[in-house]
Amino acid sequence: MKKILAGLMAASVLAGVAHAAVFSQNAVGFINVEVDAEELVALTIPFANMDSDDGKWTFKDTPLADAAPTASTVYFWDGASWAPYSKGRNGFATDKVLEPGEAFFFKPKQAMTITLSGEVPDEASTPVAITGAANLTAVGNPYPVAVKFTDTALADQATTASTVYFWDGASWAPYSKGRNGFATDHELAPGEGFFFKTNAKDDSTEWTVEKPYEYP
Repeated sequence: MKKILAGLMAASVLAGVAHAAVFSQNAVGFINVEVDAEELVALTIPFANMDSDDGKWTFKDTPLADAAPTASTVYFWDGASWAPYSKGRNGFATDKVLEPGEAFFFKPKQAMTITLSGEVPDEASTPVAITGAANLTAVGNPYPVAVKFTDTALADQATTASTVYFWDGASWAPYSKGRNGFATDHELAPGEGFFFKTNAKDDSTEWTVEKPYEYP
């Protein structure tokens, strides 16, 4: 069963007891997620790559990829299915670049503590691409904080019949938007990925996420 390290520091933003990121004074943060062997976990990396000009991560350069046991597998959503890449003796054979707020699946070969880390984002807002026409987008909060899904701009602006899917460790639990909104109190943990499906009549758009803290 996955467990996510608790405690937000320096940002004056508190998550729940079981969900949090940790910040240091030099604006570097991390999230630890404990997972069992062969357990699928839906993730997003809400930290910037300090060694990249645009802050984006190439997956094979992440601390997660470096620490992953051999034969662990990462899955990237291509708009229609999950594309798997397993770690061999020379690492992951993929040059996949993760976009801000992009989610992916990860399955470790052995039980491990997954560490998502990097520079705490300081942009005032971050746009996250959302595909229209009832297509699924693998997505996550691009900032390392916990937030109720229904409190997000994505939920607020979603049209009726849009659907969000949360991974429960074995399957995707769907919640569609009705006249009174989404009937879920699900809180997104820092680094948690999820699926979002637009209404069939919706165009592709952006989920603009405002920075939820004053630090850094």
